[in-house]
Amino acid sequence: MAARDQLRKNGPLVGWLVGLVVLGAVVYAGTDDPRIRHTSALNAVFDARWLVSGARLLALVAVVYLLLSIGVRVQKGQWVRSAGSVDTDASPAQALADDREGLQHQLVEAKATIDDLTERLGRSLAVREASLATMETSRGRGQQAPDPGEEVSDGDDR
Repeated sequence: MAARDQLRKNGPLVGWLVGLVVLGAVVYAGTDDPRIRHTSALNAVFDARWLVSGARLLALVAVVYLLLSIGVRVQKGQWVRSAGSVDTDASPAQALADDREGLQHQLVEAKATIDDLTERLGRSLAVREASLATMETSRGRGQQAPDPGEEVSDGDDR
């Protein structure tokens, strides 16, 4: 049981390491032997296939890490404000984020207003229907409605 929990905890790390080893093998297989003249001990050191492929693998991992970290920061709303010695003004990006938040707030308020007005309209229609039903009931008990073609007298027959 403890071994399973330990594997679950370390599983992603093991997966990344296996992926890195596979990627290293692919990069190593795609690297040709360098052709450096051995004029010094330093050239002899750099005349190794594993060193060239290791440098390529390191550059590839660094680029992937950089792109992923930028993507995560953008997703969290932490805008990239500088890259190396280049600084940017974050106010346009921040203004867009603020406008978006303001519009979302207005949308929530408008939805609440629409719901309130819909509820009021429903109550008004129910009261209207009840009033019409009451009028029909009282009209049926008392007087009958005059025919449209019949004259209505005001009770003063002269």
